[in-house]
Amino acid sequence: MSNKTIIYGMPSCDTTAKGIKFLEENGINFEFHNYKKSGVTREIIENLFSILDKKEVVTPQGLIFKKLDKEVQEKIMNDNDFAIEKLIENPFMIKRPIVVRGAIAISGFKEALWNSLI
Repeated sequence: MSNKTIIYGMPSCDTTAKGIKFLEENGINFEFHNYKKSGVTREIIENLFSILDKKEVVTPQGLIFKKLDKEVQEKIMNDNDFAIEKLIENPFMIKRPIVVRGAIAISGFKEALWNSLI
């Protein structure tokens, strides 16, 4: 597994901007993966699911998720293959930012946890 640091998010997201600023200020080289511009792949989501609990990847409090039928919401949270399909269709349902370095992944910007990357 690579020790390359990747931050997944959107540049217009304030929390993603905080994460990018943190990495830059701490001299951590990273790759930025813009969900909006580049989308996501099955491989990316499977990797995130292998490191994080699905509740740390999917953002059920988001407007797009809330607009889905309850049955679809439940299926996303209970069926990985279905969730992957839906997240590829609409990456806005993925929490942001998510930072990954090797086998470590952190969902959302929590500075105390991000310090583990230094």
